[in-house]
Amino acid sequence: MKKVKNLCQFLCILALFVSFTNCQNDSVSEMQHEEILQKEFPFKTTLLSKQDIATNSKLSNQMRNLKIIQSSDASKSVYNAMHDFTIDTDAVKLIESTENNTHSYTFPIERSQPNGSELENLVFMYDEATDNYSASLVTYHFSQTQLQEFINTGHITSSSYNISYESIDTNIDDILNKNMTVPCTTTYTTYHITPDTNETFLYSTNGVAQNACEHENDDAPCDTYTVIVIDCPDGGGTTGTTHDTGDYSNNTSSSSSTSGGGSSGTTNEPNDNQNEVITSPTKDKLQDFSDILNDVLGEGNWELGQDDNSDDAPNFESAEELEAFLESLENNNFTVESSEFIDLQQSTRRDVHSMHFSSFPSATLRATVKLNTPQTNVPLAASNFLSVRTTVHGSTSFFRWTQYDSEDMSDNTSPQIEIDEANNRLKIKVEGNMEIGFRMFGNYFTSDQSITVELVYNLTTAILISQYSLWYLN
Repeated sequence: MKKVKNLCQFLCILALFVSFTNCQNDSVSEMQHEEILQKEFPFKTTLLSKQDIATNSKLSNQMRNLKIIQSSDASKSVYNAMHDFTIDTDAVKLIESTENNTHSYTFPIERSQPNGSELENLVFMYDEATDNYSASLVTYHFSQTQLQEFINTGHITSSSYNISYESIDTNIDDILNKNMTVPCTTTYTTYHITPDTNETFLYSTNGVAQNACEHENDDAPCDTYTVIVIDCPDGGGTTGTTHDTGDYSNNTSSSSSTSGGGSSGTTNEPNDNQNEVITSPTKDKLQDFSDILNDVLGEGNWELGQDDNSDDAPNFESAEELEAFLESLENNNFTVESSEFIDLQQSTRRDVHSMHFSSFPSATLRATVKLNTPQTNVPLAASNFLSVRTTVHGSTSFFRWTQYDSEDMSDNTSPQIEIDEANNRLKIKVEGNMEIGFRMFGNYFTSDQSITVELVYNLTTAILISQYSLWYLN
């Protein structure tokens, strides 16, 4: 009995030990999670119009100091001749602190010769010490896939990308550094704010992704903030020391921590040698395009394209122009280009029908039909179709056609044939896809459109009925 009692005591102690260990592990896990997340981010974003920013005289003066001159369309953009880019002032991101007067204005910019898939923003950062703004060019070095993801969602979910910073304000030297012989150190930190929980977590440090973007509602994008800290030390520098500026991950530990913004060493108060830029990537025109293209083409039916000759592609300035173009593609009919027997017995005939569907750039869809007719003037119902092949001729760079159905009519995947005896017609239906290349507001896109081609013959005469022979978008 005593042994049983001792065994029970031992099991109770063991259970308490295991429970205590699990609680410790849970606490460590929760602490690690809290190092990544914080409940509130000390900045908020507001979208402003050109009229809103015009009321800020200091900002307007700094823009003039950059030798910016008004473009021909002064209501939308301004042009910077020195740096050769156009600033979009239609939608400006104001990022401001909820704790003090720190704030910045972020403008999307465009170049006549785009830098591939890079995203460039002009940022005006307010400096309370000088009561003025400094300008900088912030570049997000996205891949083509990342740029497409950013356009669709407003953020990058899990991959790494580099960020670069260039001061373009002639007065920046007075703010940053007294001694330009000492190199400055620039640190880039990106934070995401989840829309469902409003929590903030570190996404990347100096371009290296630390945590994937995870939140409950995958359809709603994270808000993205980039904190750039430029440290220009006096003489000896500040190796091994970091500052409070730029570290918003709520990490109170002085030791090195990935979730604490990628910094190491001790934490000191900000000094006069350090400048900070708070911004958020924006490409408002393309994000507006995303909504437009989804409405017109369907979500998932378009993407940013790459083509050396894209300047020759159809160009549209509005959703209405794009819709009108797509409608014009369907307002065409096939006509007989040629019809001839291709054997000595005159039993095998080849019909070539064509439909000119685009004038600029010029493009024609051609359908080649082979069929056997036992005798001349035998009704089409007694004929045997051998093959149907559809091809695009002309501007194949911007109209790439793929026939889904097999050309061989004996295959199970061959085009469908429908006989309408009541109307004395025979219809051949061919399924395919057209990849259409076009430009919109200076950007090149491609769109996949599922298309059905219908060739309608007269059952009695075996002649194409042009008015019913066409194609349509599915």
